[in-house]
Amino acid sequence: MSSSLPFTRTRTPAEHDLQYQNDIYKAITRSLAGAEYDLHGNILNANANFLSLFGYTLEHLAGKHHSLLCLPGTAENEEYAAFWEKLHAGDCVNGEFRRMTAEGGCIYIQASYIPVLDTENKPVKIIQIASDITSENWRRWKWPPAWRLSPEAVA
Repeated sequence: MSSSLPFTRTRTPAEHDLQYQNDIYKAITRSLAGAEYDLHGNILNANANFLSLFGYTLEHLAGKHHSLLCLPGTAENEEYAAFWEKLHAGDCVNGEFRRMTAEGGCIYIQASYIPVLDTENKPVKIIQIASDITSENWRRWKWPPAWRLSPEAVA
């Protein structure tokens, strides 16, 4: 009796690890908004959830600075500078953030900004994983959804 199964090569541990990491990344980005930034804060890539949440296309965002997604005046304040300094130092930044959509509406996100480190533990880029918590904030604070307010009303 001969086997009709084709020959399959066993994956190396490195190939298995790479596939495992890819599977985890796909699972996370399937349900959450994700973006990648260079160390200057320029957007390199964003997944469909991110683009839908902010109302942009990748063609419009690619190469633009993260501050495009922030409320007016945010990029000029000390907290924003400290945010990027922390990321440049290799530290993660987690929290709730007010951001602005392509249409100018305000949204709230729960996000983690995570530096990707090289073999010498130096940041090479930043990834962001986020979820929309606008409606939760509305229920918690009992006021109209932030996306209905002008940026000046929630600044």
